[in-house]
Amino acid sequence: MRSLGARQRFSHTDVVQTPEHYRPFYRLFLRFALIMLVYGGVAGILFQELTHSLKYADIGPGVRLEGVYHLALLHGHAFLIGAVMPICWVAALHVALAMDARPVSARALRWIAWTYLPGAVSVVGLITYKGMHYVLSIRAGERDFDVIHEGIFGGARVVRGIVYGASHTIATVGLVVFAWVYWRSLRERSEP
Repeated sequence: MRSLGARQRFSHTDVVQTPEHYRPFYRLFLRFALIMLVYGGVAGILFQELTHSLKYADIGPGVRLEGVYHLALLHGHAFLIGAVMPICWVAALHVALAMDARPVSARALRWIAWTYLPGAVSVVGLITYKGMHYVLSIRAGERDFDVIHEGIFGGARVVRGIVYGASHTIATVGLVVFAWVYWRSLRERSEP
């Protein structure tokens, strides 16, 4: 066994052979991550600018914090859910191939893409809407946070419950499918 510091020569046979059905998945998830990186940056700017529009002297520090809290969450969620996780999944799939793990099926990758990506978009969209709703409600003079919260989706509790539940559930299904098929891929080594 070579030491970790020893120089190694690599040949063309050392390159990871990526199955054809992985390529569209990689492209889709990497493009999605790039879009969400930009969106996360814009969300950070939006958070900073709207924070300046809510003055401590006018509304008080507690109200100001509550008013911008959801937009601060948006910035982090856009990066984590939208960019970091998709990039990590692509990297994890590629590392598994380099370790000679069995490739994940095209069907499983479609299930992951068709559940996680819409779920991630809906979660980030929901946080965007909720953050803007809070800031605009406070700017309009509302100080009762129960009233602000109940005003989400025009006060339609059923709609709010469905959107909250569906968005997180759909994204979680994609996460669970990925974890399950990836775990199986690592356990079932391909034949040499």
